[in-house]
Amino acid sequence: MSEKCSHEGHRERLKQRYIDASLDAFADHEVIELLLTYSIPRRDVNELAHRVLDTFGSFSAVADASVDELCTIKGISQNSAVLLSLISRLSKRYELDRIREKQFLNSTGAVFKYGQSLYQGIKYECMYLLCLDSKCKLLRTVELAKGTIDSVTVYPRLVVEKCLSAQAHSVILMHNHPSGDPTPSRQDVEMTRDIVKALNTIDVRVYDHVIISPEHCFSFNHSGIIQNGEVAELRRAAEIKR
Repeated sequence: MSEKCSHEGHRERLKQRYIDASLDAFADHEVIELLLTYSIPRRDVNELAHRVLDTFGSFSAVADASVDELCTIKGISQNSAVLLSLISRLSKRYELDRIREKQFLNSTGAVFKYGQSLYQGIKYECMYLLCLDSKCKLLRTVELAKGTIDSVTVYPRLVVEKCLSAQAHSVILMHNHPSGDPTPSRQDVEMTRDIVKALNTIDVRVYDHVIISPEHCFSFNHSGIIQNGEVAELRRAAEIKR
């Protein structure tokens, strides 16, 4: 049997295993290998799949890698990098779409769950505005600003504009702390206070400001920093955080 026929036979067997049993019986490198067969024709990509996995250390790290990071691996073209980078992005889009269809953000747990999906794979601070109707059903998720690894700034006027555009009855502010510690900073509390005051002028209530980290979440409402639609004074907020 020629080498070409052997490779083609191996590709077909991989594909058939997926058809028969989905990915349950696949090792991590085999999932990558299967994907690469669709971007690299007529070549054995088993060794390359191992190299990709070894470079990043885990399947999730491969999925979260950027196109530029993936392209640094010998043998990975831009087409292959785009295909691999779609793994986590498609998963995130799928999960958010499923949630959005029937999502009522009427509990801290529901908000945390939505936030963890929203920030999957994001390595910089980013703030979102979750616009709700009168029954706490999610109307729209709006990206307000992208920041750096440890800060993000949002102007109250922009939040007012987005609320009016979405015809929001109430909102939840949400941003992330990629460092892992979800405890709000003084700047986070001050920014929240300014946004709450601005939205009070258009009769839109801020139910919560939630900070998402890879392992934990922090709720201004649950902690008492936001009480009855108002933000505690900075001294009181600091006492609550302790």
